[in-house]
Amino acid sequence: ALGVILTGVFLILLVLSRQQLLARTDAALREELQELGLEVRLAKTAQELEEHLQARFFQHDIYDFLVSDEHATVLFASSGLTTAHTTSLIPKDLTDSWQFATQSLIKENFYRVARTAVDGPRGRVVVQAVTPMKPLYDEMHTLRMLMIVLLPLGVAFALFGGYFLAARALAPVEQIVQVAAGITISDLDRRIEVTN
Repeated sequence: ALGVILTGVFLILLVLSRQQLLARTDAALREELQELGLEVRLAKTAQELEEHLQARFFQHDIYDFLVSDEHATVLFASSGLTTAHTTSLIPKDLTDSWQFATQSLIKENFYRVARTAVDGPRGRVVVQAVTPMKPLYDEMHTLRMLMIVLLPLGVAFALFGGYFLAARALAPVEQIVQVAAGITISDLDRRIEVTN
């Protein structure tokens, strides 16, 4: 019963942890995308926009950025995005709403993508922020491995602890049973000692 309960708790913990990590990733992407969108809106000319994007967003540690127009032309791509990446990222249509999605851009490498549309000096453009899902998957893998180790240990501890406590709790009953079994017709005056 305890094993089933622990398994249920661990599964719930895994699901909640994944949702929490994804929410944290999305919040960080939203913040980065807001900065990118603000830069696009504030630029007066296309050249000024390109200069500002190159200066602030071309090189980044864990995020990459893409700006494309309504004709699916790439206006800006940060250093971490290859042509294969940008081809996979170009959206089918412009949308004002915030969109978050997990996409496989190259082979089995998954990325979290946030996108929205903003107005800039070149008209309506789609701005996107991208980050790899590998850190999130690594954290989830570590958590799963920890639970795979802890679940059997928890059940084993519960079994041995339960056995010890049950044996200790039932020791007086066991003593009563032994004394009662030893009382025969020849020693009916024998009594069970009551210690407490």
